[in-house]
Amino acid sequence: MQFTHAAVTAPPLYPNGHHGLGLGLFLDVGAPRARPWPAAGSLFPTLPPSSKISLGNLNSAGCMEQLLVHCANAIEANDATLTQQILWVLNNIAPADGDSNQRLTAAFLCALVARASRTGACKAVTAAVAAAVESAALHVHRFTAVELASFVDLTPWHRFGYMAANHAILEAVEGFSVVHVVDLSTTHCMQMPTLIDMLASRAEGPPILRLTVADVGCSGPPPALDMSYDELGAKLVNFARSRNVTMDFRMVPTSPADALTSLVDQLRVQQLVSDGTEALIVNCHMLLHTVPDETAGSDRARWGQRMRGAGFRAVAFGEEAAGEIRTMLNEHAAGWGMKREDDDLMLTWKGHNVVFASAWAPS
Repeated sequence: MQFTHAAVTAPPLYPNGHHGLGLGLFLDVGAPRARPWPAAGSLFPTLPPSSKISLGNLNSAGCMEQLLVHCANAIEANDATLTQQILWVLNNIAPADGDSNQRLTAAFLCALVARASRTGACKAVTAAVAAAVESAALHVHRFTAVELASFVDLTPWHRFGYMAANHAILEAVEGFSVVHVVDLSTTHCMQMPTLIDMLASRAEGPPILRLTVADVGCSGPPPALDMSYDELGAKLVNFARSRNVTMDFRMVPTSPADALTSLVDQLRVQQLVSDGTEALIVNCHMLLHTVPDETAGSDRARWGQRMRGAGFRAVAFGEEAAGEIRTMLNEHAAGWGMKREDDDLMLTWKGHNVVFASAWAPS
């Protein structure tokens, strides 16, 4: 599952047709609060007294949401000047210790800074912030397994991919007595208990399950877990045993920064000695776009082109998977939806494409 390329369309930022911050937005927040970032002058522009800018009206949730969308669009358009201006405003109206809307905006601001630091001309804008963002990551909240499960259930963001992938996996491994799943995800195997349940109830009986997990350590994106992968693996093995599934858990230290080289090398060796009776499944969930590659962050069409060029063909999702996802979406806010695009499933929010799920098999 990967991000889509389409960005949400935001209302005009410059209602008067002016392309400078001074006349485009009128906000007022008094003196800027202390930040764990470099001084404003080193990163964000210092507005002259004649700018007549006031930041007060942007403290509403709606305005902050619009600013975040505008900033995301500016980054996508590689507009360094506009990106810098909006980041300056957001930095002043959204303290990390403010009210709930401000804290949420501050979290999105950190994400936008991280995204801008990897995007074309915007890299220079956020270079001074990169160290502060990395420092903040050292103090990121670490979820317990129960907290992370509750977090995953809050929205369809992760559940959509879990359901689509699990149904595709179940169909792909039909008839195999050994199933090897390589889990490349950001949610620390939260998908696996449901998959184990589904494999346990197969008509032909449960297979032997081998689970290989990429341990990216501190280099991985959030959320962070408060336990080691050794502990996590032991819990999953015990859970599988309770479902009469024999399971082997392996953890491979690797990093997206080197394109998961150590994991890929190990898989190649294993495939050389495989007797062909094992089904190999690579489950990618919100992690591939963090790998530094010419495809990373690209749109759905280019991902598909890359997969076909590597010798894979797209596999359509069955109606059972689509039906289960629709049922799940009914449990959440009315703005969530799903549609089919070619062989893929697309999660939407208020009509806008959000993420897509695709399944591939060797040609």
